[in-house]
Amino acid sequence: MSKELGYLFVFSDPQGSEIPDEEYHDWYDNEHLPPRLKTPGFYAGVRYKATDAQYPRFGAYYEYEPGTLESDAYKRLFTERSQREARIFDKIQLSRRIYKLLSTHGNAGVNKPAKFIVYAGVTPTKGKEEEFKRWYVEEHMPLVQKNPGWIGARRFERVGDGDGTKYLVVHEYENLDWQTSPEFRACMEQAVEWMRKNEDNTAVRERRVMQRMYD
Repeated sequence: MSKELGYLFVFSDPQGSEIPDEEYHDWYDNEHLPPRLKTPGFYAGVRYKATDAQYPRFGAYYEYEPGTLESDAYKRLFTERSQREARIFDKIQLSRRIYKLLSTHGNAGVNKPAKFIVYAGVTPTKGKEEEFKRWYVEEHMPLVQKNPGWIGARRFERVGDGDGTKYLVVHEYENLDWQTSPEFRACMEQAVEWMRKNEDNTAVRERRVMQRMYD
């Protein structure tokens, strides 16, 4: 695998449309996902469902060789798609986020995809970008690593001006025990204190907790 890594995270949900959940999952699992995994340049694709009661309820991430999304093979997935795929794309909630890898921490990505992930996105306050990155890596990440069941994390930066925050961290966990742990409370207290001192209304934050859909 290349030392570089492209990361595409897609949130989607048929809620509020005429597409039943059953058809949505059948389409995604049997028609949408397989050709992407067969496209040259793609390394992996994994589906997740929300455990946090937020919408959209479903997410999927794809790891790929940089440049793959600009390839003719990938573009054909859209120009040659089926009538059902075109119909579903037109009806569902959909948000695509494209990122490049900045750093890897712990054992993120070493084994099979984690059962649980925390998707944490931030666009820092204007003028605080470098300070935010330094704080996250040097002060916040060491606290997060103490959470029970933490496997590792990968940090990303958005490519272009599309959906999603400027920076993204995806933490991998074995379970959800960390949510009630004193270690997690310490993480949250530290984060709230940093935000209180350094963020204003130009900052954007996004946080999701998700579980892998299939073993």
